[in-house]
Amino acid sequence: MRIPCSLLWLSTALVATAPLADRLALGLDNGLVLRDNGSAVNLRPLADARGQFSLAAMADETAPPRQLRQVAIGLQARLALREDGTVWANGLSGLGATGNDAGSPSEWVQVRKLSEVVQIAAGYGHGLALKRDGTVWAWGWNVFGQIGDGSHNNAHQPLQVAGLSKVRQIGTRFNSSFALTESGELWAWGYNDHGSLGDGSTTMRLRPVKLELPALREIAIGEQHNFARTQSGEWLGWGYNLQCQVGVAPGGRCEDVLVPTRLGRSWKAIIPGSTYTLALNEDGSALWGWGRDQAGVLHGRGNAEGSITPVELDGSRWIGQTLKEVVIGRFAAAALTGTGRLYWWGQVNHIDNPAQPLPQLVQHAPAALDLKQADSCMAQAKMVGTDIRLSLPCVGFQGQDYQAELSLLPLSGQTVFRLDSLMPR
Repeated sequence: MRIPCSLLWLSTALVATAPLADRLALGLDNGLVLRDNGSAVNLRPLADARGQFSLAAMADETAPPRQLRQVAIGLQARLALREDGTVWANGLSGLGATGNDAGSPSEWVQVRKLSEVVQIAAGYGHGLALKRDGTVWAWGWNVFGQIGDGSHNNAHQPLQVAGLSKVRQIGTRFNSSFALTESGELWAWGYNDHGSLGDGSTTMRLRPVKLELPALREIAIGEQHNFARTQSGEWLGWGYNLQCQVGVAPGGRCEDVLVPTRLGRSWKAIIPGSTYTLALNEDGSALWGWGRDQAGVLHGRGNAEGSITPVELDGSRWIGQTLKEVVIGRFAAAALTGTGRLYWWGQVNHIDNPAQPLPQLVQHAPAALDLKQADSCMAQAKMVGTDIRLSLPCVGFQGQDYQAELSLLPLSGQTVFRLDSLMPR
């Protein structure tokens, strides 16, 4: 029996009914994929000699620790939540984004003073953690008050956000922070220039303020625009809206929305980005989007200036598959299907790489297999047309003998192989 390589990495039995992206995280120029065994692999840009660009799953020295529950990526740091309730970070520590001044930018370090954490979120330069007791903790960059301690001072280790209790969901993507309580109350603090907090003003909030809203079920946090679903199932949106990314146009024009406003359409999940928003239909079979079609994130079907009208994205690559999880980076998006396939589109590190408006299957580099763990592997090379193929009978890899088939990719200045299949011997 041949095992498709795409099934080696991702669970085929994921259940993602909440908008939280626990298993996927996508940043400006990298990503993380959480595997079934609690380990994670890095998503890295990969360009071949013809200039074709893709993402590849790579296991390298910057992989986070094992036994993970959730991953998150911000601008300054990447976060990983372990099953034991500790939080780990890797990235730039100068502004406190790692919650630990020790270590190099490529080294994963444990965030100080945190235990019994059940959820994490990463902003541009700060992090949030929700503990089992319902308290919220924050650390990192604080120029906009996103730490919530009443100051503008950066926090190099986590501080408890005062005034919050019985919280069940946290969220941040930019410089605004949110906490949803068990009773459905929403609290917000930090950056508010475009009404990002939803409190009816554009005033920066250094401490959490409670929004006057009906009881909420969940929140979906973007860069400067956000969404919340009420207990009755209605979606509300607010914040930065100059490209119509909130999906409403009070007065017939796309202007900032300072107060949460009803969308008037039902969605299973909403995934807000920067100038655009994606949404899953109720059965998870189709992905829609609105706002500005930047870098091909709306598959070239949207308006380059922005539109409140949702357009259905090209789902031809995942026909017959249910989308279980969707995440958004700065200019790119990724979707995980129920069969364990991972697709991405848009621009990762948009300055250097061309846009990919149609979903691309994420490639898997063999380094992620960590074949060094096998007792022995004997490589046999052969030419197939212009391609170089390697056959590696491996004894004792992950408790079983396998036959790995790999192809050498034509990359300039690198030696990279693609895993084509893995077959038990």
